[in-house]
Amino acid sequence: MEPDADLAAIGRLIGDPNRARILQVLMGGAPQSGSALAATVGISRSLASAHLKQLTAGGLVRAERRGRQQLYSLASGQVAGVIDDLPTCAELIERIMAEADAVLTRLAPAEGF
Repeated sequence: MEPDADLAAIGRLIGDPNRARILQVLMGGAPQSGSALAATVGISRSLASAHLKQLTAGGLVRAERRGRQQLYSLASGQVAGVIDDLPTCAELIERIMAEADAVLTRLAPAEGF
């Protein structure tokens, strides 16, 4: 993932449940064929192919031809690290939002909101 990566674009890529599941499968580290990913995720091969094309274009996944097969893996260890950290980030954001909501609730009567 590049330092100036478009976070909104990355969010759209990983926000789709099927693409998120594909990324989770690829977190296992072993390169996978599109057919294997489709079967594991439970989607058609054509849908998996479309998702893999988007993930590859977005720089999260790389494709490598081995013989007649196209194998997919995460683009880098950095991508794996970011994906691995997402649940922790989500928990932190939820906690911050809950604290902000509590502060606003306490201020509302005093400020006339």
